[in-house]
Amino acid sequence: MPEVKEIIGGFLILSNRVRLGISPVIQVKGRHNIVYDTGGPNAKQYLAKELERQKIDPKKVDTLIISHSHWDHAMNPDLFPNAKIFIGKSEYEYGKNIMKSDWATPSYINRLYDGRNKELVDSEFEIESGVKIIGIPGHTPGTLGLEVETKKGTAVLGSDALFSAKSFLAGIPLLVFHSKQKAKESMKRMKKEGSLFYPGHDRPFTFDGKNIKFISDSVFDMQIVMPPGMDNLHYHIDTRKLK
Repeated sequence: MPEVKEIIGGFLILSNRVRLGISPVIQVKGRHNIVYDTGGPNAKQYLAKELERQKIDPKKVDTLIISHSHWDHAMNPDLFPNAKIFIGKSEYEYGKNIMKSDWATPSYINRLYDGRNKELVDSEFEIESGVKIIGIPGHTPGTLGLEVETKKGTAVLGSDALFSAKSFLAGIPLLVFHSKQKAKESMKRMKKEGSLFYPGHDRPFTFDGKNIKFISDSVFDMQIVMPPGMDNLHYHIDTRKLK
């Protein structure tokens, strides 16, 4: 059966000035070698190092699924030069006429796919037995998810249509750029069809109808650069210590 593996985990840091959104990059290995999302520009070097460390040859990835066009999820398709790219049809069309109020979709987004083998889909599309693309609009016009039948149950890769465990429980993503009603409907669908959930800015988890149980941990370091003569502020976050 296909296997799901995080190459990079996702998280979100909020402040009164900026949102630091790190999205997951996920491999689905079955008959096809699939990567779901490619991260933001600030993740490119780290992603390349992780691909090498985990012995994943990006040239052998044959399928690339871009969940949606936001800068923190879609910026590095060039790392996977031989992959066929799947993008939401509505998402691609939206990229031709982006709302001025949309701060998350780069104006050049569609140019990242120029000259690439790509297919535009909005509804269900089976990549192989046990692996299918699903349309989960709302967060954006054409967000794409992935359902994978694994040994542990149906894994739903939902990106920002899921967003986080808190959003999952609330029934709507933290941020909605397109339609709150569609976002709620997409969340209901994912809850109904999945047993393992991979959100866009959180750790993957299971849900028994009452409780969230995370199935992986995050460990990362962060620095805030201080003026000359002062030590930088260091933060070490290890979710294993939260249990």
